[in-house]
Amino acid sequence: MYPVFDLHCDTILACAERKLSLSHNHLHIDVQKLKQGGAYAQCFAIFIDKEACLREGISPYMKYQRVHKKFCQEMAANADSIVQVRSMEQVHECAKDGKIAAILTVEGGEVLGEDITRIEKLSTDGVRLLTLTWNYENAIGNANGKRGGLKPFGYAVVERMNEIGMLIDVSHLSDRGFYDVLAHSKKPVIASHSCARSLCDHSRNLTDEMLHMLGEHGGVAGLNFYSRFLRKDSNYATMEQIKNHALHIVNCAGTDALALGSDYDGISCELEWGDYSGMQKLLEYLARTFSTEQMEKFCYRNAERIFAQQS
Repeated sequence: MYPVFDLHCDTILACAERKLSLSHNHLHIDVQKLKQGGAYAQCFAIFIDKEACLREGISPYMKYQRVHKKFCQEMAANADSIVQVRSMEQVHECAKDGKIAAILTVEGGEVLGEDITRIEKLSTDGVRLLTLTWNYENAIGNANGKRGGLKPFGYAVVERMNEIGMLIDVSHLSDRGFYDVLAHSKKPVIASHSCARSLCDHSRNLTDEMLHMLGEHGGVAGLNFYSRFLRKDSNYATMEQIKNHALHIVNCAGTDALALGSDYDGISCELEWGDYSGMQKLLEYLARTFSTEQMEKFCYRNAERIFAQQS
C-alpha cells in the first residue's frame, strides 16, 4: 500500500455546511475512507467563496472562523485516528503512532481582506498553506482566466508568507499572477490542485511553460481529479486520464514536481476508482507506468519536501 499525502480537499467545508461528521459520511472523504485508501497526510482546505459569504451576510474571515471551529471539533472527536499537525516532524510522529496527519489550509485570499496581520492569525491556528485566489479577483491579485497579476498587497502577502513559512498556493491564480509569484517568492511554491493545460485547455490548468518554471523553482503541482480539468466537457474521470496528466507534468516539470491534489469534495463528477477508499486502485494502476521511486515521490515524498522547505 502506498502512503498518500493529498494536497487538497474541501471535505471540512462540506461537513460544516451539511452538518456531517468527519468520522463517517457519504462524501468522498471520511476517517474510514482515509484509512482504507492509505492516508498518510491530508490537507483540509477551508474554502472561502466571497459571493457565498455575501449571500450569508458574513465576511470571509467570519466564514473562516465558523469552518475552523468545525475543523477543531472534528479533530477532537476523531483524535484516536487523525491529528492536526503544523510541521513535518509532527507528520512523522503521527505515522509512528498509526494516525493520519491533518494539515489545515485555506483556499481564497479573501480571508485576509486587506489586513496582512491576519496571516499571523491563520498561522496561529495552524494554517500551513494559503491559496491566494479562488475564481474571483481579490486584494491579492487576479484569478484564473482574468488579466492582470499580483497587486501591491499581493506582493506584501508573498513576502510575509515567505517570512513566516506559510506555503504559497498558485492554483486558481491568473497566468500573470503565477509568473509574478514565482519571480517574487524566495521559497518554492505549490499549485495544490491543478492539471496540464496542453491536455485539457482550461484556465485552471498550467501551461507547459508554467509547469517547467514550477519545476525549475523547486515547486510542486498536485494533480486534480476533476474530470473537466482532465478532459474537456467530461463528467467521468478515468485512471488513464490521470496517468496521461501525470506523465505530462513529469515530462514538463520533472519527477520531483508531481504530487496528488485530489480536490475531493470540491468536485462534482464520477470517478472510475470511486471515493478516497479507492485510492490504492488508482495508485496500483499508475504503478504500471511509473517506477517505485517515482510513485513514492508522487504519493508523498514531493509533498513532504515542499512543506519541509517552508520552515
